[in-house]
Formats: sequence, structure tokens, C-alpha cells
Amino acid sequence: MIKGLEELGIKPDANNPIDPEMISWAQIHDAYQNVVANAKNTDNIGLAVERPNGTFSRYDMQVLPQGYGKGFDELTTAVVRDAIKFVLWQRGGRGGQIGGPAWLTDQIDNDYQIDGRNDFDVTFMGNAYSNPNFGITPVRFTELPEGHENRFQAGGHWDGYRIGFDVGGSDVKGAAVINGEVVFSHEEKWDGKTVLDPQYHLNHISKIIRKVAEHLPQVDGIGGSTAGMVDENFILEASFIKSITGEDRNTARNLYNLISEQYPGVPFTVFNDGEVTALAGAHFLGVDSLIGTAFGTNTAKGFYVNGCLTDWINEGSFWGLDAGPNQGADPWSEYQGAACAYLSQKIYNLEGVQALGLNGIPNDMDDKEKLARGMELAEAGNPDALKVYEAAGRFFAHEAARNWQMYEHVLDHMVLGRLTDGDTAGQVLLDAAKATLDEFFPEYGVRIHMPESTQMKRHGQAYVAASLVDINEDAA
Repeated sequence: MIKGLEELGIKPDANNPIDPEMISWAQIHDAYQNVVANAKNTDNIGLAVERPNGTFSRYDMQVLPQGYGKGFDELTTAVVRDAIKFVLWQRGGRGGQIGGPAWLTDQIDNDYQIDGRNDFDVTFMGNAYSNPNFGITPVRFTELPEGHENRFQAGGHWDGYRIGFDVGGSDVKGAAVINGEVVFSHEEKWDGKTVLDPQYHLNHISKIIRKVAEHLPQVDGIGGSTAGMVDENFILEASFIKSITGEDRNTARNLYNLISEQYPGVPFTVFNDGEVTALAGAHFLGVDSLIGTAFGTNTAKGFYVNGCLTDWINEGSFWGLDAGPNQGADPWSEYQGAACAYLSQKIYNLEGVQALGLNGIPNDMDDKEKLARGMELAEAGNPDALKVYEAAGRFFAHEAARNWQMYEHVLDHMVLGRLTDGDTAGQVLLDAAKATLDEFFPEYGVRIHMPESTQMKRHGQAYVAASLVDINEDAA
């Protein structure tokens, strides 16, 4: 537990059926900022994340001064640590600079070192952006670089004969789309996370695309949605290639470029699955600003604002969700309380879920099989299985509130992915999320949406990915 929480008077989410002691980072930041707003003196702290093109993405916040009161120094440190981690996984970059009070910036500097508190973040970002010297350097607040955000329009192109595909950690999906109408969709499970030969990945994804292509008279454009981080079709990192090393890793990271070579002259592009989820939400709802979340092998995010996407990575798996005493751990990052431990198929590894003793779900079962079995039980009306989806909804409400805090107060939130598949389970999740928002964050006005069609819950990303390329622009 975080020291100093008692100073904020935060109540746990006692109605969560698998963790009634859960306290979210959204609650903590909300309560902390209320204290800051009423303090006579505050300090500024800012983070400038360096993007690959040399520009910086900037985040500033106000904090309480050192020595403000009993317990508040520890609380301020925890709040700043969580905010920095969130922004790093929201924006992504080659490194960063932090400016503000030295007692805080020096701590962040130490945290983001090899073998430091955030060693996983350092190694991940360093590998993804080819910077072995990744770190967050302290500077004066006034010396921080100005922020510059890149935003661009994408998607919404429906003319012609198109293929959309969606690559996750557990399955690959494809859709054939003619002038905006799905004429065929297909999915297959795969072992991309465990097979270390990139030829397997190439063959499997290529097979899905070929199968979909059989249902079109011609292929005018191909768009993809993928787990992980991608830049111009090059995979920076993804769960399904993370264990591949050496020369094979270079092949794996170029996977989508190799597939595009099989279709010479056909426009081909791949976006992160969170971004495609956001585009799907905007398409289905007809709104110009929205946050998308995909509940799959991990937790993907997308940010669609004023009709545009950003160049942020929005990697929602590894920032904090739960700050309570029963935090679940993500096995990849080993981070306690990480969002993906609650908002993906990994939810079945939480102690509170395992304590339910669901029939046919042993603790050593593969995550995707746990999810499939749990969904079967929930759809059959098993009350304990439905508790998992009620809890997921309550967890997600806290996540959505934190997103509201960090994503320009955007109100609409679309959820897709395998965790939402079932008609009964999905509705339980949605109802629980709405009730929790009303209970804890009514003033935010966040609206959560889910497609009514099970096919769109599962294949919506593949469908919308088909619209990513402008075949007329590329032809010109």
C-alpha cells in the first residue's frame, strides 16, 4: 500500500466482487489534485518525452511542496511516479527530460536506470527505439523543451475491394470488405507468443489474408491492426515477437513489410490495435473524439481527437490501474497493479478470480483457454463466472476515469476485444462499468460504448482496418 493514502480519505471499491479492497490510481490522482487545488503553495513538475523525429511531447502537473504535511511527501512521490509512468507508456519515446523540484526529479532519474525501479520500462523503450542509453534526465523546469504534437487523419476509406486483418497475441482475424460491407470474416487461433521462428508468423498471417482474398474479385487495399507498437509497418515491439532474438528478430520486426511484398502495387498499412479500436468507435458512434480500448492478450489503447489520431504509442498494458493491497502482477513487466492484469485475458490470473474455483479452469491453463472456458461458463449463467465480468467492468470504470484525466477529458470510450465477446458477459461488464462511474466519478460524464454485434466485438478491428488505406491517393 502507498504511504499517505489515509490523508486523502479514499474509500475502496467495496462492491467489486473479486477485490473489495481495490483502490485505483484514478481515485488517488483525483483526490490528490483536489488537495493541490486548495493549497496555498504548489510546485510545477514537467516531463518532455523525446519522439523519434526529434520533437518532444510535453506533460506538466502541479504538486505539493516538500514538507507540506505528514505523509504527503511519500504520497507526492507516488503520484509523480505513477504520472510519469503513464505518460511514458502513453506517448513513447527515445528518452526524456524531467524538470521540477530536485527531491522529485532526482528520484525519477534513479528510477529510470538499468536495474532501477523501472528497469522494464528502460529496457523496453531502449530496445523499441534503438537507444541503449534510454533515461529520464533532470533539468530545470524552465529548461524543458516545448511540446509539439503530431496529429493526422486516418481511416474512413471504404471504396473498392479491401482486406482488413487483426493480429493479436492469441488469434489472427481477417475480413473481406466491398464498398464498406463485410462479405466474409474469419479467425484462427495461433501460437505467435510461443513459436520463435518468424517464418511461422509470416506463414500464418499470410494464410489468413489469402483466405480472405478468395472472397474478393480483386484486392485494392490492405489494412492491418496489430498488437504492440508499430511505426510505418515496422514492429517496434509486440507480445508475439518479444521472445525472438538475433537475426530472426530483425525478420520478425519486418513481418508486415514482408507480407506487403506479396501484394505489389497494393496499398498496405498497419496500425496499432488500440488506434484501430478508436477509429472503430468513431465510425460506429459518429463522434470526432474518442478513446478506444481493446481487451485481448494485453490492453491496447487508441486516442482519436478532433477527427485525428496521434503518434503516441498508447500502450495501455503497463501503466498503473490498481494501487490497493491486492495488486495483480503482469508477468511480462512484473509490474504490480498494471492495467493489463485486469483488462485482458490475464484477469483469470488474479487471486480473487482463482479463489472462485471456477470449474474446468485450473491455474496452470493457458490464458486464452482460461478466457474461453470462463466465457462459456458466464454465457451459461454461472454466477461465479459472471462475477469476473462484473469485476472487469468495475476495474474498467476506474481505468476510463484515469483516461479522462490524462486524455484531454474526452468523454466517449469504445471497448472491443475477446473479453467483451459474450452477449451476457459483455452486458454485465458494460453495466458494471457504468454503475461504477456513477458511484465514483459522476462529475466526469464518461460514456462507455460496446458494439451490439458479437461479430463486431470480435472482428470490428479487422473490419475498420480495411479502411485505413486511401486507394485513390496511393494510386495517384
